[in-house]
Amino acid sequence: MSLDLTLDVGVLTKRTLHSHEMDALLRELAWASEVAGTLTIDLSGITYATPSGMVWLLAALRGLQRIRTAALGSHPVLRVIAPSLENPRVRLHYWFNWMGFYDFLDAEGIPCERKHPETPLAPAEERSLKSETLLVLTTLRSSADVARVVGHVSGTVASLLKSHLDYGTGDVANLSIILSEACHNIIDHAGAGACGLVAAQVMRRPKQEPFVMIGVADDGMGIRRSLEPAHPEARQWSDEEAIHKSLQLGFSGVPNADRGLGLWSIVENIPKYRGTLHVRSGAARVRIKANESGGDDRKAYPSAASLPGTMLCLTLRKRIS
Repeated sequence: MSLDLTLDVGVLTKRTLHSHEMDALLRELAWASEVAGTLTIDLSGITYATPSGMVWLLAALRGLQRIRTAALGSHPVLRVIAPSLENPRVRLHYWFNWMGFYDFLDAEGIPCERKHPETPLAPAEERSLKSETLLVLTTLRSSADVARVVGHVSGTVASLLKSHLDYGTGDVANLSIILSEACHNIIDHAGAGACGLVAAQVMRRPKQEPFVMIGVADDGMGIRRSLEPAHPEARQWSDEEAIHKSLQLGFSGVPNADRGLGLWSIVENIPKYRGTLHVRSGAARVRIKANESGGDDRKAYPSAASLPGTMLCLTLRKRIS
């Protein structure tokens, strides 16, 4: 017998919708999707969210909806409760709306219970919110989508990057290449019927310099399965092993000599920009973080959650001179 279940995201993530804090949420989401009749994702208790958290959650919801539809032969019942309008969370509601979170749910047929604020956001707050947004939530289904994303960053976003992070022309070009590689991985490896998502924001935290955060995710086959066509032995690997293999130069699921630059090229830039990359696929998450010696440190976070697709969170700071 199926149950009607509600997942309180604020409780599961310490009131934060952020990729680094989502292991418990994604684990519960994977479990609940197998037993629930109606599954409600309650965001009313969160007070903070990031582009990666938003993208990872939406990709997971879409992926689980696809799986349940295929298994049950009918449209699964998923619903979302939006963030509360109580201060200081009212700004979060405006940010979700501006980023296209609610539009994506509408497009995917996932009902969202939300109220509308009685008063508009103050002009200064609205300008700040929009000026820090590098890329609103954007779907990736073709190379043309990737080209539009890269063109946007290379064009209108360049001035924002210079203003907020003092990025020069070369830095903007590097960011465009990194974003292109991350997005093309989605197109190349997610599989038929999958959908990719990307969003990017300048982030500010107390007593820290600002940084760029890019969230990319898809609801496709995941890294290990995408490697199997060129590497049949991948069937015996764990998800963590597959992630580590995918970070190597020239290692790809596409049997072609000029492939395998995507994740490796991103990792190569992490020390230059004092960055961090989180890669999640299947039941594993791997963190690659710049260290003071000019290299990177790597740590794995095994998880009981096994979800469709691949999820990336990349942060980049001002380049080391």
